[in-house]
Amino acid sequence: MSFGELFAAALGWLGDLIKWIISFVPRYAIVRANQKAVRYVLGRAPTEVRPGVSWYWPWSTSIVVHYSNRDVLQLESMPLETKDGVKGEVGMVVRYRIVDVLAYEVDNFEPQANMAEVAQAGLRDIITEHSWEDLTVLAKDGTRFEQKLSRRMQETLAQFGVKVEGVRPTSQVRLDRALRVFGLRQAISVFNSGSGISEQA
Repeated sequence: MSFGELFAAALGWLGDLIKWIISFVPRYAIVRANQKAVRYVLGRAPTEVRPGVSWYWPWSTSIVVHYSNRDVLQLESMPLETKDGVKGEVGMVVRYRIVDVLAYEVDNFEPQANMAEVAQAGLRDIITEHSWEDLTVLAKDGTRFEQKLSRRMQETLAQFGVKVEGVRPTSQVRLDRALRVFGLRQAISVFNSGSGISEQA
């Protein structure tokens, strides 16, 4: 081993030693009013950290912070088919905020990715369990479809410790040519004026 390699190894060892020593110096974490945090201490059960200043030992403790402000979960459009065989693609936007940070953080490795997967399943269930005529009836007052989506998403995503505040289809809506049978005006009425619709080629 050359002198340079020995010197580099010594520097690496010295750096690790410094990190180890620093880990015994108390640190503090500031949890703001619009944040929620979880404290992990060795093998103990995680606990929620309230807003304010929290001191901890880095060698045995870590604190993970999440914002509790309103957030948005964007679901890419996916192929769907109604109960009576009408095909298309629908995307969705879910507005939510974290209310139980332990359920959100501890039970999920990547909370947003897991939420997106479960939310897509909920959207698929709503579309596949209704006929096209059912969906047009839901849309007659302009908000029933969104209300149904919101209720289903709240039931579906409650396990993640979040409160769903609103749901709407996105502009990523593609309609199958078969919808010509029903008429494009009926197709547009299913989604509110904030949603765009484009026909598949």
